[in-house]
Amino acid sequence: MATLQIAVSPAEQFVGNELRRRGVSLYRPATESGGDFLAKTPKGAILELTLLTPAEEPGVFAIPDRRPDPKRFIVALEFDPAAGPAAWIFPSRVFHAYSAEPDGNGLRRLDLDAVRPTLLGEPLRDYLRGFRDRWELITDYAYYRRFMKSPEGYADLEDELLMLLAVERPAAEYAPVPYTPFVPGPGNALYV
Repeated sequence: MATLQIAVSPAEQFVGNELRRRGVSLYRPATESGGDFLAKTPKGAILELTLLTPAEEPGVFAIPDRRPDPKRFIVALEFDPAAGPAAWIFPSRVFHAYSAEPDGNGLRRLDLDAVRPTLLGEPLRDYLRGFRDRWELITDYAYYRRFMKSPEGYADLEDELLMLLAVERPAAEYAPVPYTPFVPGPGNALYV
């Protein structure tokens, strides 16, 4: 019997190890589907995974523009020598919602360090922090599937993950910046 050896990148190896130890079976698609892996969850759901590493600069991920699919996930990896690897597990609808419109090459770019006025000046990295290392979006897909089906379900998913994060991690780690009211007076640029 012949054995086929497939070379894997460090990113593929990391994701494969993380998912296999959580009971997910991984397969390479036989056809060019746009995904890097097909994942079979412990409850039998088949999901498409696309792995991304930063494109040009840290925190910037690019992918060819495709219509969002409730069974497609984008796993964006950052490797920091000091902090270790971080995986951002994005349902395709979330990646699509927060990435820039496709450029001339047909690529959607998600810049985690971008600041958007609609997010009150908060970088996407902080706003989407509930998706960081959230492997259960894949492993417990049966539970999270309800958020993937509705057009605005990703907003509810963001809220659910932030509530879960607040329970899991110390409050001081993600404490909001205290509000300082504007007080007109000398030394203030708006003082007239």
